[in-house]
Amino acid sequence: MSCASHLCMLLTEIGNEYTMERHIAEVAQRTTPAEMVDWVKSRDDHLEDELRGRWKYARIYLLDNEDASSFDDKRHVITVYAIRSRRGGDRYETVEDRFINLCSARSP
Repeated sequence: MSCASHLCMLLTEIGNEYTMERHIAEVAQRTTPAEMVDWVKSRDDHLEDELRGRWKYARIYLLDNEDASSFDDKRHVITVYAIRSRRGGDRYETVEDRFINLCSARSP
């Protein structure tokens, strides 16, 4: 989970106005924001019934061994919003909340 190992942890809070779940994965430093968003969207099948197909947001945090404060301080790097339509045509909007450099995604 350090720069030397080329791995970081991807922690995601997926939720709606009623409930929230946390999911975690180990990712390579070269993981792109688009790949992170695709991973979040793929989590739908792994969510509990209250969230499956009903989540409204996902907050993505990148952590390494020394970056627990990113989660503690609620400084996420990407937010994904799910916009659901009655006709089944979901779409997603993403907002990058700060510059993403996986190896140096540390607290200032």
